[in-house]
Amino acid sequence: MPTQVLIVDHHSTVRLGLAAFLRTAPDLAVCGQAADATQAMIMLKAFRPDVVVLDIQLPTSNGLELVERIKAHDQTVRILVWSFFADQVHADLVLSAGASGHLSKNVPIGRILDAIRRVRDGRVLLCEDTAE
Repeated sequence: MPTQVLIVDHHSTVRLGLAAFLRTAPDLAVCGQAADATQAMIMLKAFRPDVVVLDIQLPTSNGLELVERIKAHDQTVRILVWSFFADQVHADLVLSAGASGHLSKNVPIGRILDAIRRVRDGRVLLCEDTAE
């Protein structure tokens, strides 16, 4: 059974693009897409994803707070924060909030598949950037 992924980002183009890209991976499936924290929590409860990929910049909520809310609701879900904030400070903050990983949106798109698989498998993923 494919890993169920919930995408949370306030940019519809980002959500749709990531969902289309994830469809190329037979072991991953998008179970839902949310534009804000309220939608994310509704979809989390309805679809019980294995992995949530979320941006920390959301219109009605701080993404760090959403990470904490998700983990309070379901400790088993893995969270990958995918953000333009690519510094160590943000990586530390998201990991402290309960996320399993932090990936820069500046990395080549192909890296997100590996990142999702890594956090799904219980590994911690630290921020990577194109400057590596």
